[in-house]
Amino acid sequence: MNDPLSRDLSGFLSFHQIFYSELYREIYVRDASYFNMKPKVIVRPETTDRVHGYCRQPPVTEGE
Repeated sequence: MNDPLSRDLSGFLSFHQIFYSELYREIYVRDASYFNMKPKVIVRPETTDRVHGYCRQPPVTEGE
């Protein structure tokens, strides 16, 4: 993918930690929650430090 979110994530996480495929997105729609919302991307960071680091980043806005 070549959108702002994808570029932002790929600058922070390794390619094997980011999943954009339709298959993964469909799997995560059915994650035993009450909601049926398809994610744009799935990330699997290896450490909580990665999660904290990403949460400190400025938000990505649509259309950038």
